[in-house]
Formats: sequence, C-alpha cells, structure tokens
Amino acid sequence: MILTNTDWFMSLPSDVQTAIIEAEQYGKEKLYEALSIQEPIYLETIKQIDGVRYYMLDADEQNTFRASVRSLYTEQLAGNAWQTEYVERLKEYFK
Repeated sequence: MILTNTDWFMSLPSDVQTAIIEAEQYGKEKLYEALSIQEPIYLETIKQIDGVRYYMLDADEQNTFRASVRSLYTEQLAGNAWQTEYVERLKEYFK
C-alpha cells in the first residue's frame, strides 16, 4: 500500500499517477506471490512450537465470530467519521 499526500499526488500528471498506481499493484501481486510460498512454512513453524495449538475456524465459526464482534467493531468506529470512511474503503479494496 502506498501512502502519499493527496495534494501532491493529485498535482502529478495523470501518466505519472497511473505509473505509481501500476507499480503499487505490481508490487502487491509480487508480495502475495511470495506470501503464498512462505505462509505454509510459517504455519508449520507455528504448529511445531511447544504448547501452541493451531486451529483454523471453519466458515460457520468465522461467521459466528464476526457476528459476536460486530457491535464492538461498530462501537470503536462510532464518532470518528474519518476512521469509518477509511475502514469502508479498506473493506471495499480487500473484497
């Protein structure tokens, strides 16, 4: 994810803006490729740690968890318009 000053970014020529966005997308793709290789290694390392029990929630358990924290999630965003809007943009981006 690239963070820039909006005024600065918008002041750039459109071809430069496009190049920056394309570079970020390329970098994200490469990162996800690398993570897809490393993630199973990381998970196996975690599973081998003494005293650690690794458990993956199934779809129903994930939905139950989401429902159980939804009110807390909403409460934490209450009164903060910027944070609410930012989280909504993140959710849209990571669909």
